[in-house]
Amino acid sequence: MRVVARYQKADDAYLAASVLEGSGLSPHIRDGHTIGVDWFYSQAIGGVKLEVPEGEFEKAVELLGLPPVEEPTLKCPYCDSAKVKVRELSGVAALGIVLFGFAVPLKTRKADCLDCKTSLKVSTNENGEQVAEKID
Repeated sequence: MRVVARYQKADDAYLAASVLEGSGLSPHIRDGHTIGVDWFYSQAIGGVKLEVPEGEFEKAVELLGLPPVEEPTLKCPYCDSAKVKVRELSGVAALGIVLFGFAVPLKTRKADCLDCKTSLKVSTNENGEQVAEKID
């Protein structure tokens, strides 16, 4: 599954999903119920995600009238793999949600290499691009 769009409100995501379903695609909504219960979580978990299978991604983008998606390509500094997944919610932020009811904002972002299973730090270089760095 690949994320086509993110929405602040679950209603918007369900409306977009119905457009895709009406066109014969198979959308899936992730985190819709969580944000439906408490919309304050929307910012903390990255909104409601509208996902489609990989083969339906281009058609879904076209149907929703979204601009072309250029996903940043992070590379693992250890194994040079492009299979790097950025963590959407850190452990401390998740603990903050459980204990206090809101996410504890942190400046550091982390990612994981799916090939060599290494944790990485994500930062922005002087060109404004995201890069994955080794954690000291």
